[in-house]
Amino acid sequence: VMQYMTPLDASELRIIFGGVLLLGVAFIKGIQWPKGRDWIFFVLAGLTGNIFYQIVFNLGLQTIPAATSSMIVSSTPLLTAILMQFIYKEKLSYAGWLYTFTAFIGVGLVLLWKGAWQLEIGAFWTLLAMIMFAWYNVFNRQLSTVGYNAINIAAWSMFLGGIIGIPFLPEAIKSLLLQPTLVWGALFVLTFFSTAIGFALWSYALEKAEKAADVMNFLYISPLVAAILS
Repeated sequence: VMQYMTPLDASELRIIFGGVLLLGVAFIKGIQWPKGRDWIFFVLAGLTGNIFYQIVFNLGLQTIPAATSSMIVSSTPLLTAILMQFIYKEKLSYAGWLYTFTAFIGVGLVLLWKGAWQLEIGAFWTLLAMIMFAWYNVFNRQLSTVGYNAINIAAWSMFLGGIIGIPFLPEAIKSLLLQPTLVWGALFVLTFFSTAIGFALWSYALEKAEKAADVMNFLYISPLVAAILS
């Protein structure tokens, strides 16, 4: 998709279509309307985990290899664990910290074994994306602790992220209409599987976990799969 479309266009289409899809599912399953200051957390989740995250992540992919991007993103569990400890007092055991650092080092060895690391401007965009997603995990956790279920958290945060990116939508649709069938198919996969289903399952995992750290280390699987596929 990034070979044919700009980061702004691709990100907005992914988020707004994914948000509408999930919101439809939420209406069928039982919609939970945000209350009071919870709107703030939904908007923050929409910004950090959806529209702004997708934009800066896609900007990063334009100038750095997948291995470098994956290595930076794999820092998310570390930062999330630190934030959760300070904000929600979710303390990792010494063994937990050991496992987290070991996984991080292991990912680094596998991805950078042949010297794929490149410090381009894209690395800084990807670093910003990693920080945003760590905060998204915090906001996601906050919303689950006050009673919102996984579908509603993913749906509202994604839909609101898409609404924030509405200024980009007309140009994005105009660009999409000019693309070949292959791009439409790739965008569908990103929207339906990676965005809608992926974020819903991630919210479900955070909702059910006793501690966010219980599921965070599964993020280390993602860069390994990305490196193999690339």
